[in-house]
Formats: sequence, C-alpha cells, structure tokens
Amino acid sequence: MRFLILVSGLVLLFSSCEKPHEANPKVIVNKSLAADFKVPEEIFTEIKKSMGPDSKIEPEYLFTDLEVQIHSDQKNVLSSSDLLFKLTNGGGGLDLKDYVTGDGSFYLHFPAEQFATKPELTFVFYISDSPKVNIRGEEYGLGCGQWVDLKPKFAKLQEKNFLKLNTVDQTYAHVLSGQYIFVFKKGIQYYLTHLNLSDSRYSDKMCSAIFNIKK
Repeated sequence: MRFLILVSGLVLLFSSCEKPHEANPKVIVNKSLAADFKVPEEIFTEIKKSMGPDSKIEPEYLFTDLEVQIHSDQKNVLSSSDLLFKLTNGGGGLDLKDYVTGDGSFYLHFPAEQFATKPELTFVFYISDSPKVNIRGEEYGLGCGQWVDLKPKFAKLQEKNFLKLNTVDQTYAHVLSGQYIFVFKKGIQYYLTHLNLSDSRYSDKMCSAIFNIKK
C-alpha cells in the first residue's frame, strides 16, 4: 500500500511539472467552390501596376486557399474557445452568427504558418461592407465600398492576440464586415483567395442591405 501511495505521489509530482499544452483549435473546413464576388476596378489596376510600368502582358489569375482563426480567453463568447476555419478553392464566406454566440471579447488572426509555402504576398485588400458609425463616442467601420491595402501592416494581423474585438453594441461586426482579398504573385501568375466576413444577424445595418447591393 505504501508503494502505491509513493508511485501516485511521483506521478502527481511529475505531472505538475509538465508545461501545459495549448489545446488544438476546432477545425472547420469549407470545401465548396468560392462564389463569385465583386472587386472594384481600381484593385485590378493596382495588380496590373505591380507587373511593372512597361508590362504589356495580362496577369494570369489562379486560386488558392486561406485560413482564419478566432479565439477567446473568456467563456461562452464563442461556440468553441478556439476555431480555425479552412477555406479551400479560392476562399469563401464566413457568417459569424454561428460562432459568436455570447457576450465578451475575442481575437481574430490569419495564422502565419499558411503563408510559408505560398508565393509572395503582394496585396491584402479589404473592402468594407460597413458604413461609418459612431458608437459610444468612437467611430467604427471604414465606410461603404471603401477599400484599403492592409499589406503594409499585415504582419500584425498574423499575431494571435493583436486584433481584439468585442460584442458590445456589435462593434466587431462593423470592424470586420466586408471582403478580404489576398493576392500572391509568382511571375505573371497571381494567386487569389478571399474571405467574406459577416454576421447575418446584423446584416440590416451593413451597406449590402442599406443599398441593396448584391455581393
């Protein structure tokens, strides 16, 4: 009996010395083909410019996959505390209504590992689907149809705990809603993938509904 107690004690001692392992995220894979989506002409102009001022060759467009991850340190904010979405075949849409299920804060990032095997990331265009709104004295949303290249600061969006979002007054929906278009370049070949982020519970507050715009 003493021997059993001693062994149990050793097991407890060594197990308490082990470093805790991060739980693996719950993986959700979308294998469906990406639906058609509208891209402002100015974005294709920017892509063409990246080929050089004297280039007369038309870019060749191909599709690639994309991963995006959300997690929360608080209980019951998300349907699962850590969710990894894998969008194949050119990306696709992600409706957060099924995953942001409570109140509190959560984070969103694009895992850096996925970009190690891809061609050079040239652009990350964000096209806003949120009007500018004032909530508690702060402005949220970029404005309907406004777009920006996130590439200069994209390294930050690959950090797990950089982009912190909150469910209060649905501010996260105004910050995130819209199209994210990733452009990778290899010679004259441009690999595209996209993410359409939304929360259909608040779609009536977004530009697509306000102006009856088909995505």
